[in-house]
Amino acid sequence: MTCSDPSGLPVLGQGASGPYQPPQIEGWTARTTIDEPRLGELVELYEELGFEVMVRPVSAAGSEDTCSVCVLADPGRFKTIYTRPRDKD
Repeated sequence: MTCSDPSGLPVLGQGASGPYQPPQIEGWTARTTIDEPRLGELVELYEELGFEVMVRPVSAAGSEDTCSVCVLADPGRFKTIYTRPRDKD
């Protein structure tokens, strides 16, 4: 499935059902799905803001409603950033 904006250019994460929604992980908030170099920059920023950060790979499996062309072309490229407040212990 190829997704595009009105100009005809592919749009990462935009499918027939709307934007890509990463899976929810209990206790974590999905922030964004992105690749380097911004991935590393955002991880560093969230850590500086006091969040605990988890990075997970994106899976195109079973995502017929999501544009997965980029993910299928380079499966290791895109990651989803999850955050949660750091414990104050």
